[in-house]
Amino acid sequence: EDFQRLVKMGHQLGSQIAALPIPVVGIARDGALGGGLELLLRSDFLYCLDGARFSFPEVTLGFVAAWGGTQLAARLMPFRRAQEMLLLGESISGVQAAEFGLVTGSFATSELLDGHLSRVLKRLPHCSPASVRWTKECLGAAWEGSLDMGLAKELEAETETMHSGDFRKGLGALSNDQVYDYSAG
Repeated sequence: EDFQRLVKMGHQLGSQIAALPIPVVGIARDGALGGGLELLLRSDFLYCLDGARFSFPEVTLGFVAAWGGTQLAARLMPFRRAQEMLLLGESISGVQAAEFGLVTGSFATSELLDGHLSRVLKRLPHCSPASVRWTKECLGAAWEGSLDMGLAKELEAETETMHSGDFRKGLGALSNDQVYDYSAG
């Protein structure tokens, strides 16, 4: 019962991270392993340094990567790469993690990583909160279900997003060759 409760807690925390209506940016400069990696994988963007190390060592410790690791790695990475990583408990570098799709991007230096992160953070205020929230839900539907389910979610998303009126702000700014800053109110 304790093991099941612990796994369920990890699943719940991961679900809460993924369900946040704003983009979640994960930074793993030096990498992550096990449960920490599993929770970081619930981020919308995950960045690291090239020399970072990522692993699911659970099989070497008598466990399973059960906070979503087996499911997330198998969906994000090429399946054979995920099998090798999960079944052997070996680590991969930040460069490999980016190449395999486990992370969004890997950078040679902290300065390059910080510069990219700064550009991402400067871009986010120009994204409609309603559009971001619903786009995250549409991406979740693509991940979890059929094409028909995803298309139904898109219909709901567009209806709700249009209802927010954010498009008027964005299009108004565009007509003046500007980009609307949604954080300004």
